[in-house]
Amino acid sequence: MSQEQLTHELTFEELKNTITSLRRIFDIVRVVDASLTIQYELNEEGQLVPDEYRCYAVWEKDHRCENCISAKSLATKRTTSKFEFIHRDVFFVMSQYIKYRGEEYVIELVKEIHDDVLFDAYGKDGFVDLMNQFNDKIYKDELTGAYNRRYFNEQHLKIARDAAVVMIDIDKFKTLNDTFGHTAGDMALQALVSCIQSNIRGTDRLIRMGGDEFVLVLENIPIHILEEKLTQIKEDASYIRFEEYPELKMTISLGAVATPGDIRESLVLADDMLYIAKEQRDTVKIYEKHQKEIRE
Repeated sequence: MSQEQLTHELTFEELKNTITSLRRIFDIVRVVDASLTIQYELNEEGQLVPDEYRCYAVWEKDHRCENCISAKSLATKRTTSKFEFIHRDVFFVMSQYIKYRGEEYVIELVKEIHDDVLFDAYGKDGFVDLMNQFNDKIYKDELTGAYNRRYFNEQHLKIARDAAVVMIDIDKFKTLNDTFGHTAGDMALQALVSCIQSNIRGTDRLIRMGGDEFVLVLENIPIHILEEKLTQIKEDASYIRFEEYPELKMTISLGAVATPGDIRESLVLADDMLYIAKEQRDTVKIYEKHQKEIRE
């Protein structure tokens, strides 16, 4: 299917023929809704029937892939590819954006690689490690180890529907830098990331958007747990100390949106909550959209 074909909505016959043709080449051909991690089969009535397993189950995972190329295809409306692994078995994966019956999907194609020529330079184990390092390089912030803005734009803008969104800033970070120097500022950022990561789940995502601005995305979290978690992060951050800078003490402010929705809208509201929190400093402000109220 050419890139030009991505601009129009596929008919049932076009989608059926595409899937049939691709299954002659690839081991797995499936239609995926990356926003909901649902995979579908196309029936004879032209309906996409949800499968009982989530799309990430094929990789023996219990959560969304960190480098989800179907999410990237959904966000960019382009064809994307990667290597994926089950233990030390290597698979080539392609995802292509499509439109069908008014909805956006991705066709995901999977082919196991048996050709040892690909692994000659590094060996299979070395190749797997190299690809993992590559994923870290493109999606991780070099200073802190948190995810970077590119990861957020490609992996979350189109998919984080059932997630709380939190914006986090270090209070008076410019003053901290001016007083103690940029090395101390870097140490403060690194310590804050470690503090946050020690309080969140493996499925939560911490993203450094730039400077001292972080976004935390937490999927499927009850409001009372979110409130407890953010309060704990705030308190833990206030106890961060550095032997090299004994006088350096820092606090953080957090603005959050608790109710799932469009992530762009949630970001704006979380930023509004952060603005209110930063006026007081060392504070958590949470906005619940269905109640239209602010929790402290």
